[in-house]
Amino acid sequence: MNVRKLIIEDVRCFASRQEFNIRPLTLLVGENSTGKSTVLGCFQTLHTFANPKPSGFHLDFNVEPYQMGTFVDIVRKSNPRKRSFKLGFEYKSENKKESAEYILTLAEKEKGSEPAVQEQRVILPKGELVFVEGKEKINGPNRQSPSIDSEISGSIGEEGFRRIVIGVNSHRLNANISSNLTSMAFEAADKGDSSPEEKDFYELVERLPESLSGRRYGPYEEDPYSFAPIRSKPQRTYDPLKETISPEGSDIPMLLMNMFRTNEKEWKELKGRLIEFGKSSGLFSDIHVRRLGKSMGDPFQLQIKVRGPKVNMIDVGYGVNQLLPILVRMINSPPRVPFLMQQPEVHLHPRGQAELSSLLVALIRQREHSFVIETHSDYMVDRARIEIMKKRIEPEDVSLIYLEPSGNSVKVHNIAFDDQANLLGAPSSYREFFLKESDRLLGFD
Repeated sequence: MNVRKLIIEDVRCFASRQEFNIRPLTLLVGENSTGKSTVLGCFQTLHTFANPKPSGFHLDFNVEPYQMGTFVDIVRKSNPRKRSFKLGFEYKSENKKESAEYILTLAEKEKGSEPAVQEQRVILPKGELVFVEGKEKINGPNRQSPSIDSEISGSIGEEGFRRIVIGVNSHRLNANISSNLTSMAFEAADKGDSSPEEKDFYELVERLPESLSGRRYGPYEEDPYSFAPIRSKPQRTYDPLKETISPEGSDIPMLLMNMFRTNEKEWKELKGRLIEFGKSSGLFSDIHVRRLGKSMGDPFQLQIKVRGPKVNMIDVGYGVNQLLPILVRMINSPPRVPFLMQQPEVHLHPRGQAELSSLLVALIRQREHSFVIETHSDYMVDRARIEIMKKRIEPEDVSLIYLEPSGNSVKVHNIAFDDQANLLGAPSSYREFFLKESDRLLGFD
């Protein structure tokens, strides 16, 4: 994943511009109601919109498990009333030194409606591209994308910073602009009578990271997979149903049954990884699919072995059946998937919480997954620090984001680590509650 920062401005508890450092392992910590789930919802919405797909683009703030509501539910409450809010990413470039920001300004198009795009901006060190609604002329059809001659105006700011404003129709403004950015720039620069602004437009696009320019040489990046804080309840017996992926993981039992019956090799590989984690965490030592008939349409059961004989999954600890959907999805997914998780440690013993952090680090190394996790677990944070100390993950690949209440807003603290996993940039308020509790336990209060 090429995203290095998430940018949120005037959304709910986040006043003005707030930046969140995104790394392969990103941990969101803070008290209740400090915006952690809002961060995950904004990330999911923007990532899905900003990552081009052949099937099109999708700006939707109400995809499970994040039901964020309409514009008035999302924009920050203030006096005077806010008329817009902003979401953005900072991208790193794989082949170039320059990074770039992609910023959406969103407003209320109709009363009671979801947010609509008012402006798209792409910002580089040498200039910026600003896309607004305006006149647009289509020169001719093209099977992949129309040939565009948009209105372009430019102005030079301080130290030669170039600002290019491009007018596009409302339909194009409400789609991710990067899908046609390269073709638009090439068309503008290829004309014999190209203006200086059009040539600058092309030059700026050439500097963009691949994620923003529409130039894509590999597979499309996967959309984030989000887990709800409460996963589906286990059943004593499952009836074969269609696999419909859900944030609660209700599709996982059917996935396991199909793999068990139709793909012995994949089942053995997945089962081996699950048992490896189960033993290291002390959660279980074996997993089995029990068929209650010979046909694919017959019911089945999931059985777990902890220490004695195998038992039905509904009869073991709640932590096992709450974590199993997460384990299966992470291990069985294709490479380079961004995962968004709300409290994956729910119902887990501290040993299991710590081992989960180690598994995340292993999957980052082996599968190039990335994780943005809302957590209340000190054990997950501490194990991530141990993994840094043991050189299993680079310190720059871990981000700890502390969300601190401050009046009627929340302040964002981006905490980094050195080679010995010491905290860098932690405010004095971080872990203040735990330190006070320790003092009280020792009788110093």
